[in-house]
Amino acid sequence: MTLHGAYQVLRPGGQLIFETRDPAQRVWEEWAEWTRETTYRITDIPGVGHVETWAELTDVSLPRW
Repeated sequence: MTLHGAYQVLRPGGQLIFETRDPAQRVWEEWAEWTRETTYRITDIPGVGHVETWAELTDVSLPRW
């Protein structure tokens, strides 16, 4: 159902990108340094304009984050 909903709202040629993580790697420990200040980027997308992105870890409540 979720993937169908994402498909319905994608523009023609659009892509849905997602990933999975292995909790045994404990990558959230390095995410503590991921703040808006350290990850902020502006990308110019032709036909769309400027897109602002950043990563910000707000919570780790194992086994989910």
